[in-house]
Amino acid sequence: MRSFPRIGLSAALVVFAGMLGACSSSSNNVAPTSVRLVNATTAGATSPVLDLSLSGAPAVTAVAVGSASGYVSQNPSTYAASVTDETGTLSSGTPLTVNLGTGESYTIVAYTLGTTVAMGYLTDNLGIPSSGQSTVAFANFSTDAGPLDVYVLPQNTASVPAGAQPVYGSVTGQSLPVTEAAGNYTIIATKPNTPGDIRFINQSVNLAGGQAEVVAFTPTLGGGLVNGMLIVQGGNPTTMAMAYARVRIAAELPSGTSLVTASVVSGATTTPVASVNAPFVGTYTLVPAGSVTWSNVTSAAGTVVTTGLPSSLTAGGDYSLVVYGTTPTAELLADDNQYPGNGSGSLRLVNVSGTSVSMLVDYAPFPSAASPTTTSSYYGVTPSSNAPTITLNGGAISLLDPPNSLVAGSVYTVFVYASSGTGAFLSKDR
Repeated sequence: MRSFPRIGLSAALVVFAGMLGACSSSSNNVAPTSVRLVNATTAGATSPVLDLSLSGAPAVTAVAVGSASGYVSQNPSTYAASVTDETGTLSSGTPLTVNLGTGESYTIVAYTLGTTVAMGYLTDNLGIPSSGQSTVAFANFSTDAGPLDVYVLPQNTASVPAGAQPVYGSVTGQSLPVTEAAGNYTIIATKPNTPGDIRFINQSVNLAGGQAEVVAFTPTLGGGLVNGMLIVQGGNPTTMAMAYARVRIAAELPSGTSLVTASVVSGATTTPVASVNAPFVGTYTLVPAGSVTWSNVTSAAGTVVTTGLPSSLTAGGDYSLVVYGTTPTAELLADDNQYPGNGSGSLRLVNVSGTSVSMLVDYAPFPSAASPTTTSSYYGVTPSSNAPTITLNGGAISLLDPPNSLVAGSVYTVFVYASSGTGAFLSKDR
């Protein structure tokens, strides 16, 4: 867990262009506005039940995970929206300023952001198409993942075909709508201009005829992937949780360059993780979440010891498979690629060198020295356009390819794999 505060997303979200300005509620001739709450939180077994208040006045109560309340009438005005978890399992995040215009309808979307509930909102003014058509817009509420390219493809498409173009590129906030023939589709969201870097995929999304809807993307535990929810305008939502995780190999072998490989097995599906030469860290590979086994975990030194590797991966999680030691051994670490916020970067220390390691960042002691074969917490680091000075054990351990800068909003890991000489490298994880 990080030791610096997180911020909500409410101030950063861009809402639909049709949003109207605040109106005075003093006139009896002013048409009311309507608002409802959608509970898109993903707290697993805790299943938080949410209440919505507008500027301290109760508006909606008892909205279960994956459901929507009915619309309630309000006077047009600007409100501070907040949600309360009736089960007490999640704390409320920063209140969301909502500008409710005359005669309009709005959907407030509550979603999990770390240990808080954050919110965004939609203006429900999409035109209803004919019975054979479906109108769909996309809303990206995940600052963690960043902008997303969104593709609408034939059902059961496993990846973005060569030459395919997104229906919208670099979505942040809510897009304009598109109209598709009614039917079942695959929806894929990727890192902008990188169609192979999938952040969301659902291969059977029903876009019903005569219906308008928004596909909302919300954060996951790992930060790099996103969950989805199909929110029908004026109707019920459908949860489309991301069914995948991401795994990368961190090859921390002390004996020079050695190719490290691994595969994740889920049922009849075997997914090779991107291989990497030591000492280095590879790219993330999308793998099925849930129950898994591990195969083909090898290096030039032979088969890697995998005893103790977990038998399941959490959907939406990011992981590093760390391979280290003279007798190569594997350990799986959970990565936190959530957006650090507050203008900070985030850094942790992973030490598999077999000796205790202390670290200075720009001559200041890093908050947690790492004992042999341990991982520190993530800590905030001050961004700088100058090359940071990272010193390990007073300079006894050299850092390969020192970074030119530490960038705000980025996440870093220092991997230490040898106790003397050239034996550490820094990875920019997001």
